[in-house]
Parts: sequence; C-alpha cells; structure tokens
Amino acid sequence: MDNFAIFYENFLDPRKRICLLYLGSALFISFVWLLVLKRSTIKETIENCFSRQIWWSTTARQDYLLFFLNKLFSVFVANAWLSSTVATFAVFEWLHAVIPFRPSLELSPALVMTIFTLCLFIFDDVTKYVVHWMLHNIPCLWAFHKVHHSAVSLTPLTIFRTHPIEILIFSLRSIAVRAILIASFIFIFGEGVDLITVLGVNIGLFIFHLLGSNLRHSHIYLSYWVWLEKWLISPAQHQLHHSADPNHHGTNLGITLAVWDRLCGTLLIAPKNLSLSFGFVGEEQKRVGTLRYVYWDSFLESLSSVRNFINRGRLI
Repeated sequence: MDNFAIFYENFLDPRKRICLLYLGSALFISFVWLLVLKRSTIKETIENCFSRQIWWSTTARQDYLLFFLNKLFSVFVANAWLSSTVATFAVFEWLHAVIPFRPSLELSPALVMTIFTLCLFIFDDVTKYVVHWMLHNIPCLWAFHKVHHSAVSLTPLTIFRTHPIEILIFSLRSIAVRAILIASFIFIFGEGVDLITVLGVNIGLFIFHLLGSNLRHSHIYLSYWVWLEKWLISPAQHQLHHSADPNHHGTNLGITLAVWDRLCGTLLIAPKNLSLSFGFVGEEQKRVGTLRYVYWDSFLESLSSVRNFINRGRLI
C-alpha cells in the first residue's frame, strides 16, 4: 500500500469529511450564498473564499501540521488495539447472558435496513453531543478540547485541529455506538444488518457533508431560517460555538441535529450579519495556540484539574 495513502485518501474517500466532492459542494454553496443572497461581487466572493489571511494564518498552518501528525496517531490507534468487531462480539455475548430469550421479529430486509440507518444516525449524533458537552464542562477534558478552540482562522482542515486524547475519546465513542447498535440489531433480528448508503457512506452523513458541513469551519457566515436552526445546526451556529465572545461559549454543541442543544438549553440561534472573531482572548490565546500546549501543557493542565477534583470532590 502507498505509504502516503493515509494522507491523500481523505480527499478521495467519500466517507471522509474533506473529500473533494464535499469541498467542491461547500465551495459551490459559498458562491451561491455570497453572489446571490449577499449580493457580493465576483471579486469579493473570490477574496472571501480564498483569503490568504485565513488560509495561511498562524493557526491555519498549525492545522495543516496537525492534520499530518494526527493522521499518523489515528493509524497507530486503529492498528494497536481498537477493534469494533471485538466490541460488537462482546456486546452480543452480553445480551445473550442477560436476556434469557431471543426476540424473533420478522421484518423485511429493506425495513430493517431503514430502521438501522435511522437509529445509527440518531444514536451517533446524540452521543457526539454528550461527549462534546463533557469536553466543554469537565475541566480535565476541556484542557484537551481547548486545542480545537484555539483556531483563530477556520478552514475545513480545522476539523483535524484536535488533541490526540480527544481523538482517542471519539474513537472509543464511535466503536461503542456501532458495537451496541449492530449487536442489538443482530440479536433482535437474527441476521447481519446493513446501512442505506450512497457511495459507501451512511445516507444521512452523505447528505450532511454534501450540503456544506465543511462551511462550519470557515468564515462563510451561512445561517438558516430560525425554525430550521431549531432542528439542524447551521454553519453560522457552529461558528458561534467557536466565537471568542464568552457569551457564546458552550453553545451549539450539536454536530448535525440541534434537538439536543434545544433540550439541554445550549442552543443559540445565529443572529443575522454578525461579525465574529475566533479563538481565545489575550494571553490565553498565546498560551493555548502553540504546539507546546498540544503535546505538553495540556497534560499538565488536565492533571492539575484532576488534583483539584480530588481536593474538592467535584468533577464539574
């Protein structure tokens, strides 16, 4: 196998968020938004989409470096010990042990596939919200998640501006979600299950990415109608989540659906025509926005939070 495949496959694989197909659709949506709805000139639109100040800023260059470093780490984690197959088998055996009877539901394969696809999409999204909430509200985890929020310029590759510990946490979450659902469906329906897919991708995620998921990490402030932002997180809402304004901190924690934010009181509807700055303020940005913080200071800060928890007996 090509030694560099782990890097360039992200741009070719439809299962990856930064696949060229999704980057192209995000660019198309940006042009339509700016030219048609915002009445920008072609020159202004091009400058907005391809600003050197954004794509070659200090934190953007760090994003590109972390993209390579984190891909290497992800491969190590995947090859070392994380196995969704083993986890699925363990859950299946546990269900056999705790439930004395085996359900026998006979539904058409198409209906089972539809239910499984919908359940996986919803369960995946709600668990992402829960983990994201924990990353923001548990100090020892926030120390690691700060890395992602230290981006002053947002580009599609900011998604890779992630601490290795956070990568590990989300990998475990993904494995748990798939293991629980796959094992449960096999236990209930007695046969293998499959997803409704487009180009090998869960149809829900395919639509999510095709409709501009990459604009969430961008400077294109694209908001939805108010009623729709109560159900789906818009790019503008996620940009509010990255805002340096303390009033915006901890809001819009959802990935795709806004329902979880609405239920938990963290939903913030995007104001129209708002100018945002990202990252942290003052000395905190200088401290957190460095590679030293990623690979050293974040661990010290997290350990300090654990010590504080032990001393006062409070996690949050």
